[in-house]
Amino acid sequence: GMQHVSIVVDSGSSRDETGSERDEHEQVNVRESLEMFRQASQELKDESTAHMAKTADLDKAAAGEQPFDLQAYLQNSQLTHDGKPKRMGVSIKKLTVVGVAPETSIIATNITPITSFFNLFNPNFWRGKTPVTNILEDVDMFCKDGEMVLVLGRPGSGCSSLLRVVANMRDTFVDVLGDVNYGGISSKEFRRYRGEAIYTPEEDCNNPFLTLQETLNFALRCKTPKNRLPGEKLGEFREKMIKLLTTMFGLRKQVDTLVGNEWIRGLSGGERKRLTLMEAMVCAASITCWDCGTRGLDSASAFDYVKCLRIMTDVLKKTTICSFYQASESIYDLFDRVVVLDKGHVIYFGPTREAKQYFINLGFVCEPRKSTPDFLTGVTNPQERIIQKGFEDKAPETSHEFSQAWKASAEYQQALKAQEEYEKEIEREQPANEFKEEVRAQKRSCAMKSGSYTAAFPTQVFACSMRQFTLRWRDKFSLYSRYFSVLVQAFIYSSVFFQMPFTDTGLYSRGGALFSAILFNSFLSISELPGVFQGRVTLQKHRSYALYRPSAFHLAQVLTDVPFVFVQVALFSVISYFMFGLYLNANNFFIYLSVLMLSSLTMTAFFRLLGNLTPTLFVAQQLQNILLICMITYAGFIIPYFKMKVWFQWFHWPDPVTYMLRGLMINEVGGNRFSCEETAVPFGPTYTDPAYRVCPTGGVPGQLYIDGDAYLDQGLNFDSSLMSLWIIVIFLFWLLFIFLNCLALEFLEFTGGGYT
Repeated sequence: GMQHVSIVVDSGSSRDETGSERDEHEQVNVRESLEMFRQASQELKDESTAHMAKTADLDKAAAGEQPFDLQAYLQNSQLTHDGKPKRMGVSIKKLTVVGVAPETSIIATNITPITSFFNLFNPNFWRGKTPVTNILEDVDMFCKDGEMVLVLGRPGSGCSSLLRVVANMRDTFVDVLGDVNYGGISSKEFRRYRGEAIYTPEEDCNNPFLTLQETLNFALRCKTPKNRLPGEKLGEFREKMIKLLTTMFGLRKQVDTLVGNEWIRGLSGGERKRLTLMEAMVCAASITCWDCGTRGLDSASAFDYVKCLRIMTDVLKKTTICSFYQASESIYDLFDRVVVLDKGHVIYFGPTREAKQYFINLGFVCEPRKSTPDFLTGVTNPQERIIQKGFEDKAPETSHEFSQAWKASAEYQQALKAQEEYEKEIEREQPANEFKEEVRAQKRSCAMKSGSYTAAFPTQVFACSMRQFTLRWRDKFSLYSRYFSVLVQAFIYSSVFFQMPFTDTGLYSRGGALFSAILFNSFLSISELPGVFQGRVTLQKHRSYALYRPSAFHLAQVLTDVPFVFVQVALFSVISYFMFGLYLNANNFFIYLSVLMLSSLTMTAFFRLLGNLTPTLFVAQQLQNILLICMITYAGFIIPYFKMKVWFQWFHWPDPVTYMLRGLMINEVGGNRFSCEETAVPFGPTYTDPAYRVCPTGGVPGQLYIDGDAYLDQGLNFDSSLMSLWIIVIFLFWLLFIFLNCLALEFLEFTGGGYT
């Protein structure tokens, strides 16, 4: 039942590890995966060469076109004219990261918004300085391409912050001092190359409702380069890549399995980790940072996960930096270098094989059967470390003393010398020039050459639209329950306002029926608000991967909304229009349908905007409740415009519900006459002459009907000649909310914070 697994590392040496009792197809074997990758790469290259020879395209050959290289694609670096592949290491010098001090972090309560509002008028609040603290201090380290660096430290040591800074994610910090160099490119310039340095948090941020194949297929849609096999279609390329990756990582049987999460059955924890790895390979980032990726995995799955990282680093010559709170000896041996942090200070950086002896020389004891990673992090814990006899007064105790001991050691000088040699190598070979050329060469013909994205904006919108449609269609329970609810409530609403007569009493009821139709379809859109927060982390991860623009994602949501909202509104309209007894005219019916359709889309975009502008669901819901009350109250139906208080009357005009109500009321009431023979005054058996009777509301003496246009003008202050204008205004509100959503997604980020 037990299997023997051979692991190949950079040095070429082999070591034996005992795997757990699992399906042999799910075991990840580094040697076999590397060989499989090389075979697939060679097959594709041979196929490309044969095609070029067959077509005898001399012009392309003269221009220096090379056969397709799978490894070069995955490295996001097709071979340059001088035949050197792209390499992107990272070098850090004197790095200090400043963050907000912990004492300023408070738990918000119901009184917090009130105090925050009054603080705006408090001069002391503006003059006061926010307390800050150094999360990382004076960090020196580097990682070459094709190497793996392990970051060790107890929680609060700054491991996550270091990885985020390496991935050039600096916006959540107060200040970042020091020099971070990416293969000769400064951190400021490297911001242009988003997606070339990625940070993957410990939580797997994949969509649980997609299958493994759909997740990879979507990433490939956004990241497939311009240079492929001659004559090969995008779909064929994606199929080959998915087959290769799933076979390499032992997930061939799971391609049609849902990703899943804590509540949805799908891939196991280890399989989801491997999926995250494959997605990173597809995104072809030069530098990858993995934050505590083994959390929640058993020892065998964690070992498989790190072996996959080793495969990716060896095959693609990537720069890989990982942080683990707990790592076995087998995992530790797969890394080339290790950096140990204690409260933001570096207390060791160098080869993994020398770290243990360094701390033993400082006077610490490694207990028998204790793994090296546990020993390295344990020396920073006063309750865990054991000091050798005779070193009680010499061994460092505080993080500052550890840092001083490290900088006074010979190992520190060796690390500085190795870093200096690496920087000289960068200056000599100038990998930054090749990197910039290759990033531009990767972009498709319609993509901006100066941007960070491989695919053009319309391609991003199309890929996101296909994914959103799949997600909507797959969640059939929500879809069917929503439509069933619409059907039931349409009959309920219609029974309340059933067959309203064309009299003055029916005229008053028509306003209530139309207003309730608007509110019903608007309230259905409130369900979009929680969805904004559920998908926020996945969106930010894909944004950091440079898969697509957040605005492309929102436009895809809008395009996906249209067919589903149309079905919803059509079901409600067909039932309600005829059961309400509204004016039987095709023109009026389709205007009714169109206004409700636009109203629903507008309110959907409005509620999404509330979510995209606020940091938490609680804040969004409180803001939603206030705005909804104001929008309903000041739409002009509950309180007519001329009866509103002057200080709140202004809210009537920026209220989109105002124009929805005006459009529907003018469509139904304008141009019609409503009889008032039974209610005209004076009323009695002797009052039979119409010339001496008048309708009680908006009537003219001697006229036993109410003119719809006059009622709208006098009773509600609606100009019946402006119906087309009001419908256009609803459409413009929809476009405005779409535009504001795109801006919010592009420039606001609420997923930062909480990293140490």
